[in-house]
Amino acid sequence: MVSSTNRRAFWASIGVAALIVLPLVLHVPLYFDDLGRSLNGSYGWSEDGRPLADFVSQLLLMGAPRTVLTSPLGLLVCLPAMAWTSLLLTRMFQHPRPWAAPLACVFLFGSPYFIENLSYSFDAPQMVLAVLLNVWGGWCMLQQTRFQPWRWVCAVGMVLAGLCLYQAAHAAFWIPVLMALVFADRTQAKDQSNKQLKPAFKTGPGLYLFWPVLLGSFAALAMALLLYRGLVLPLVQLDAYADNFDAVAGVLEVPITVLRNLGALLSQFEQDWWDSAIAELLLAFVVLTAIVSARRSSRSWWGLLARIMVVPLVLMGSTGVALLLNESIIPPRALIGVGVVFACLALSASRGWPAARSLSRPGRALQAVVIGVVLAMAWGCLSISYFYGQAHAAQERMNRDLMVAVVRDLRSGGYGPGDLRQLQIEGRSALAPITRNTLSSYPHLRRMVRPVVPIAVDWQGHVRLKKHGYRPMKPSPIPLNQAIDWSVSRPLYGLDVRGSHLTLRLPG
Repeated sequence: MVSSTNRRAFWASIGVAALIVLPLVLHVPLYFDDLGRSLNGSYGWSEDGRPLADFVSQLLLMGAPRTVLTSPLGLLVCLPAMAWTSLLLTRMFQHPRPWAAPLACVFLFGSPYFIENLSYSFDAPQMVLAVLLNVWGGWCMLQQTRFQPWRWVCAVGMVLAGLCLYQAAHAAFWIPVLMALVFADRTQAKDQSNKQLKPAFKTGPGLYLFWPVLLGSFAALAMALLLYRGLVLPLVQLDAYADNFDAVAGVLEVPITVLRNLGALLSQFEQDWWDSAIAELLLAFVVLTAIVSARRSSRSWWGLLARIMVVPLVLMGSTGVALLLNESIIPPRALIGVGVVFACLALSASRGWPAARSLSRPGRALQAVVIGVVLAMAWGCLSISYFYGQAHAAQERMNRDLMVAVVRDLRSGGYGPGDLRQLQIEGRSALAPITRNTLSSYPHLRRMVRPVVPIAVDWQGHVRLKKHGYRPMKPSPIPLNQAIDWSVSRPLYGLDVRGSHLTLRLPG
C-alpha cells in the first residue's frame, strides 16, 4: 500500500508539473512538427525509429487513423507520468522527505532543455513516458542486494521500450544509476538513527552494491541497444531524415567521432549560456551541489575530488550513445540528460537538510547557502518556461500576421491555391520586440523560438502557406532565366512570382 507520505509527494509533484506545463498550454498550442501533423494527420514516428510511439498515440486517440491530439490534452496526460517519474527518482536517491519529489520534478521536467520536449503537443506523452520507463528501469537495478536476473531483464525491457518511444531518453536510465552509486549517502545510516527522521520508504541498505549494480546496468543498456538495432530497426523503414542520423562510426573512427561530437556539444553549451542571465546561478548550483553531494558520500579528500569530477564528465557525456553517431545530434529536445543531472544533484545535495542542528555553525551557514542556491535555481527553471511561453506567443503572432499579409497580397495578385508549386525563402523575418528582449537574456531559447526562415533551416514557411489553403510547394532555387511575372515590395517582405515559382524575401 502506498504510504501517506508518498501520496502527498505524488500530488505535490502533480501540482509542480502543472505549473511547468501551464505556460506551454497557454502559449504553445502548435510547435514546429505539430503544425504539419495537424494539417496532414500523419503518425510517422515509426519512420523515425520510434514504433512504440505510434502505438501509444493510437491508443490515446482510440484507434483514430489520423493524429488529432493537440495541446493542451497532450500535456495534461503527461502530468501523472511526470509525478511518478519524480517519485521514483527520489527513491533511487533514498531521499527521506516528501518535498523531494516536487523538487526533482522542477529540475527534471522544468529543465531549460526539456521544455522543448513538452512543447510538442503530439510527442510530449511519448517523450515523458520514455523518461518514466528509463527511470523505472534504473530503479529496478538499484533495488538489487544481490544479482537478480528478473530485475535485470525488466530493466532491459524498460530501456528497450524507452528507445522505441524516444531514443534520447536513455540518459534517464544510466545517469541516475551512476550518480546514485557515486553519491551514495554514507551518513544516511547515522541520520536515520535520529527518531525525528523517518524515511518515506524502505529501500534496504543505505549503500548500494557499487560494481555489481553499475556493471549490470551498463550491460542492460548495451543489451537494450543491441536488441533495438538488431531486432527493432530492421522491422521499420527509416525515412531520409532518420536514416541520416542513424549512421554509427566504425571502430577505428570512434575516438575522433566522440571528440568531434563532444566539441559540438560544448560549443552549443557555450552559445546557450555565455552572457545568459542565469549563467552564474547555474554554475553556482552545479558546483555547490556537487561539493555537498561528494562530501556526504566520501571519507577522503581524494574520493571527494574524484566524485566532483564525475559531474562535468557526466554532463559532457549526457547525450550517451549519440556520441557515437557520425552526425552530431544536439537539438534541445535531445539534451534530456542535462535535466536529469540537475535533478540528481538537487536530490543528492538536499538529503542532509533535515540534519542541520547536528552541524557546526559554519556547516549550517554553508547549508543555508546551498539551500538558497538550489531554490533559486528551481525558481529559475520554472520562470524560464514562462519567459519561453511569452516569447513564443509573441513571435508566433508576428509570424502569423506576416503570413496573412503575404497570402492577402498573393490573392490580390490573382494567385490562388493551385497556381504556385515551388517556394524559395530568402533571409528571415523580424523578431517580435518581446521575443528579442527575452532572447537577449536567455540565448538558448533561440533554438526554440524562431521567426520565418529559409526552408533549408526550417520548413515551416512551406507549411504555413499550406495552412492558408495553398498546395504544398517544393523548395526550389529561383529560376533566374525566367522573367518576373508579378512582384510586390513591403517594408517587412517582398514577393516575386516567376511562372509557378514563388520567392519570399525577408529583411533579416
